[in-house]
Amino acid sequence: MMKRIACAALLLVVIGCHRPQVPVGDFLVRVDGPWVTPREAAGKNIKTAPGTLIVFRNDNEFFELHCRLIEQADGTWYVSSNHPRASALGQWTKSGRKVHVVRQKVSRADAAAILCKPITFDLTGNVVTGNAGGKDDGVYSSQGRLVAPDYPYYIKEARESPVTCPKE
Repeated sequence: MMKRIACAALLLVVIGCHRPQVPVGDFLVRVDGPWVTPREAAGKNIKTAPGTLIVFRNDNEFFELHCRLIEQADGTWYVSSNHPRASALGQWTKSGRKVHVVRQKVSRADAAAILCKPITFDLTGNVVTGNAGGKDDGVYSSQGRLVAPDYPYYIKEARESPVTCPKE
């Protein structure tokens, strides 16, 4: 009887350890299109691509940024300040391997039709899959190459936006 209890307890511990965790505080990035070299950067080994950055923050706050990424010659990624961007803030909840997001504020009115829709992400290993406004599902993964010094500004921009999403 003790062996059965010990085996059951061990099984519960093993199963519990394999539950995927929400990567709170990580910058997760998806490159939404091909990398291209802008005309003005020809010969400088600089590329740009459309991208989406998502962050599951503390207190179940969710942030996303749709932007143009810049890859410098040294491989470092930045968010372009010279291209249009749109961001959204909301709340996330976890249910098993799913993370459900309800967006509440959007930085631009012209993006509200897409960015106000609720979304669901799947947790798989060290990555998150889903579709935060792109053409289809994709992988959002941690990018150590991303430098985002303006990140607090982008959150403030969404937080102070007058564009709110309708409650469902």
